[in-house]
Amino acid sequence: MNYRSVLLVAVSLFGIVVCGLRTQASDKEQAEFFESSVRPLLADKCWKCHSSSRQSGMLRLDSLQH
Repeated sequence: MNYRSVLLVAVSLFGIVVCGLRTQASDKEQAEFFESSVRPLLADKCWKCHSSSRQSGMLRLDSLQH
């Protein structure tokens, strides 16, 4: 994954967060949106390099621990 792709994903995720805050969606709606739209994107584009088997750039997306 190149830096342009990383930037695109980061900007997209930021937009998702901002839209969620602006619309004041319920926790249930936000969870449903994450599961249907965000998690598949992360699984497809990010988990390969940012999970327990590999932490590219010291970023791990499968754990909240640093």
